[in-house]
Amino acid sequence: MTFRHFLATDDWPDADILGLLDRALELKGGSAPRSLAGRVLVGVFFDPSLRTRTSFEVAMNRHRGHMVVLEPGRGSWAIETRPGVVMDGETVEHLIEAAGVFGTVSRMSLVSTTILTIDNQTLVVPNSKIWGDVIRNITAEPNRRVDMTFGIAYADDVDHAERVLWDIVKSNELVLHDPEPVIRLHALGESSVDFIVRPWARTSDYWTVYWDITRAVKKRFDEESISIPFPQRDVHVHTSAQQKPEIDAPETAQGESA
Repeated sequence: MTFRHFLATDDWPDADILGLLDRALELKGGSAPRSLAGRVLVGVFFDPSLRTRTSFEVAMNRHRGHMVVLEPGRGSWAIETRPGVVMDGETVEHLIEAAGVFGTVSRMSLVSTTILTIDNQTLVVPNSKIWGDVIRNITAEPNRRVDMTFGIAYADDVDHAERVLWDIVKSNELVLHDPEPVIRLHALGESSVDFIVRPWARTSDYWTVYWDITRAVKKRFDEESISIPFPQRDVHVHTSAQQKPEIDAPETAQGESA
């Protein structure tokens, strides 16, 4: 069977999909692994885990074959099976957190994953650490919620502060109307009355919204005479005058001269 390279699978013919599934069943039964040498196997995954994709990579490498991953609705890309051999494909870069590292995956091999960090460092992480940890894909979804907390002083007007926060959020053009933002009085802290502010934005606008709203809150709170308290603690020191104990002179024994 001949497979074409698709950047989108919405128009993939049903016959090709059924044929691919039949071929996968043959491979699962172990009847045709020798025919994989020099061939390209196209794998269809529905939200695959890293462990699943790497397992296919290992299998194809053992049989001297190559593999291209297809995810319906997300496009396709190639898995590198040997050093210097990369099948033609288009990779969608996502910002992930894995094994305590933030960045985009630039390369995957049998034993390690190369991650390019936000500040342009290249880190090689053993796959054993990635498989045993939670992988958080930060940019997989088109929209994200921006979670922020702002505190005001106990002496400030709560209703007035809430109106100002709503005005700031609604005036930001990058904030999405659906889902609707959430602004609530959340907690009574040691030094402040805390509001949570949770607007939604496109993933690409996340930090812009975060920084713009934070700056706008500081400026508007200053204009509206709403104070932003900082943690403080009053220490009271109580002192009392200590009386020195009276020390009596030793009595002179009778008959002893002074």
